[in-house]
Amino acid sequence: LYSAITDCGAGGFSSAVGEMGADTGAEVWLDRAPLKYSGLSCTEIWISEAQERMVLAVPEHNWQQFNDLCAAEGVEATAIGRFTETHQLVLKYGEHQVGSLSMEFLHDGRPPVIREAVYETQAEQSLPAGSEEALGQSDFTNELRGILGSLNVASKEWIIRQYDHEVQAGSVIKPLTG
Repeated sequence: LYSAITDCGAGGFSSAVGEMGADTGAEVWLDRAPLKYSGLSCTEIWISEAQERMVLAVPEHNWQQFNDLCAAEGVEATAIGRFTETHQLVLKYGEHQVGSLSMEFLHDGRPPVIREAVYETQAEQSLPAGSEEALGQSDFTNELRGILGSLNVASKEWIIRQYDHEVQAGSVIKPLTG
């Protein structure tokens, strides 16, 4: 039913459509995208998406069957564009063209970044006074408590539980259970 699929990760539609249309081109109708919040600008619609959203390339002759299958599974499917043979990325919002870039420029048009790196070795430092005796001890309970109490090491469950991490309770393995 479809010929390609990718998720709308960090770059939203921009990364998904940009990757999938790299060798062909694409036309995207941003005003047709389902929105969680009204009032988003075309730029926000283009770059702000969630990992659980997917972009699929569905041939026109398969669209109705694909859409019916999605509806039967309770999944929203919306046609927001088409892949072209123009080697251009064209963004539209209503009757207005709001973006146009060649796919070649999008993927290869930037100049290469050349950086020089220098590694400087650090002089060896001796252990602080008393450390040698501490290494010989057999009870490291206080040191372990100090490490586990550090925010860099402590459990992140309190923050993870505040965010939506699945779609319609469909995740097989939940966070913090693997």
